[in-house]
Amino acid sequence: MTNRNLNKYLWIYPTAYFVLWVLLFEFILPANNILPKPSTVIESVGTLWSEYNLLYNLLSTIGAIYISIFLAYFVVRFFVHVIGRDNHLFHFIFSLEGISRYIPGLVLGIFLIYWFPNSELVEFIFAFLTAFLSFTIKINDELRNIPDEYVNSIRSLGAEEFFIRKNIIWKILQPGIIKHAFLIHKFLWITLIAFEFIKGGFGIGVIFKKALQYNDLAVIFLTALI
Repeated sequence: MTNRNLNKYLWIYPTAYFVLWVLLFEFILPANNILPKPSTVIESVGTLWSEYNLLYNLLSTIGAIYISIFLAYFVVRFFVHVIGRDNHLFHFIFSLEGISRYIPGLVLGIFLIYWFPNSELVEFIFAFLTAFLSFTIKINDELRNIPDEYVNSIRSLGAEEFFIRKNIIWKILQPGIIKHAFLIHKFLWITLIAFEFIKGGFGIGVIFKKALQYNDLAVIFLTALI
């Protein structure tokens, strides 16, 4: 299938789901606790904006996610010349990879909430640490897969290791790092919403928490849709 045909088929399913939702929950099953009526969702837009402070909470989550990703990217860019070397700090960081296989990163977030219960900055710290550790572990893995001929050729010309790391190796790693950023982006959205749900304060997770407390199905659905 061509990309154009594939995109056309990808739009068929969301459209079919939307039509099915309107038919079932607006006309056939109007009173239920599964999904809200489309008309009720439309009416909830104003409530979500005014009562749940959508704009402020959305910007809070977006800011924590994207600022932390960009900052973590440039921090690992700056330290790429020491990542993967015999360094006690990075040995400690890489040891966290094994721990993360058994203990979810959100557990660290719970400890941060306990240590700094009244700090709004802790959300950003949690997001930054998550992105930074993920980038660092990814770079360390990719360094093992770089063909020696790429590095040895420039090293034979007398280039220093710092120059090779910063200009040659980084350029080789960069496409994979940028691709990895999209995976971090998705993971941070899920994790940070859970973090905000537990902590309270501001963020999309707080909207979900309040909507659940008020049994506001329309706001839960609309927030999830956004």
